[in-house]
Amino acid sequence: MFMKEHNYFSFFNNTSSARLIEQDIKNNQVHHAYMIVAGESETANMFARFFAFKILCQSNNACLNCSSCLKAISESNADFKVYPKNKNIVVEDVLDITENAYKTCVEGNVKVFLLNNFENANIITQNKLLKTLEEPPANTHLILSVSNPTQVLQTIKSRCKQVIIDNFDDNQIQSFLTANGYSAETAKFVSAFSNGSIGSAMKNIQNPNFYEMVEVVLELFLNCNKSSEMLSIVNKIAKHKGSLNTIFELVEIVINKALMVKNADKSDLPEIVKVSENFTTLALNAIIKQIAVAKEKLQFNCNTTSVIDMFVLKFLEEKYKWK
Repeated sequence: MFMKEHNYFSFFNNTSSARLIEQDIKNNQVHHAYMIVAGESETANMFARFFAFKILCQSNNACLNCSSCLKAISESNADFKVYPKNKNIVVEDVLDITENAYKTCVEGNVKVFLLNNFENANIITQNKLLKTLEEPPANTHLILSVSNPTQVLQTIKSRCKQVIIDNFDDNQIQSFLTANGYSAETAKFVSAFSNGSIGSAMKNIQNPNFYEMVEVVLELFLNCNKSSEMLSIVNKIAKHKGSLNTIFELVEIVINKALMVKNADKSDLPEIVKVSENFTTLALNAIIKQIAVAKEKLQFNCNTTSVIDMFVLKFLEEKYKWK
């Protein structure tokens, strides 16, 4: 489900990515295919939708007021189609794109096909899309959102103009959240743990368990000092075992911010300063490696409780090994 367009389009309009598409439009060089790449899917999808509206808009400004924009918002614009129809993009979606791409425009002069989370499409489906990319109909544009470009065929990449979405700093995300009605205190807290991502910030601020997960991660760093304290931490992490990857991402964020403090960067969060004081650089880097091991075990469907137990044990071992 997308966040309401008016809540983020104006913010995106001030980015280098917006200037790129504006330049393409101004020079009458809008590419037949764009690949929007961000560190996680929410931001990639949001920017891809923003690009689609830029191309569809009668003033090419994603104005959200013209008939093309209004119909796109209400999903009644016949020249704008969004995929996947279900969970992931499949061959049937590509066949639907192929069928509609060669039809005459109904609403305006362009057709736009938005393919979200394209990296989840299998190889057969990706190959099916190649013909449309190789021989694109006039005034037809495909926009692919991708968070893991390594899963996209090189033949697909080579036929798209890639747009890499840069991370935002914490202050920018905080301003974005306050502009959307959140308190300064809430915005500051969430922006600090969103890894420079607008999409993650919106996902986190709407997650009722987010604050508790951050507290658990900070407790792991600051209050788990011996094996007798492990069980309590393990149990608290296990409460969020369905979001274990998010827990690991938060651990990585804390580590990266602590390493920045060690490199003379400032932090408004006293907890991060304490982590930087209590953990050596070697220990923090060793814990990052243990996160990678834990994530790999999850990919191979290892028992979640066992993964948590082993990670917390290794966390303590690395902390004291590199004291």
